[in-house]
Amino acid sequence: MHFLSCAAGYADVIVGEKHISNHIRSAGRNVSSGALVCSSPDEAVNHLVIVLA
Repeated sequence: MHFLSCAAGYADVIVGEKHISNHIRSAGRNVSSGALVCSSPDEAVNHLVIVLA
């Protein structure tokens, strides 16, 4: 969790388990925008397909 939360500030997309993803999303309400937080690889791929299309 420590490194995943650090990556959220620098990456465009991060993928984590549901529980950790929910913690990072809730913390994201208090900080400036960072990575899109996905709770499954499918969710991340779907987002990337839309963005890169």
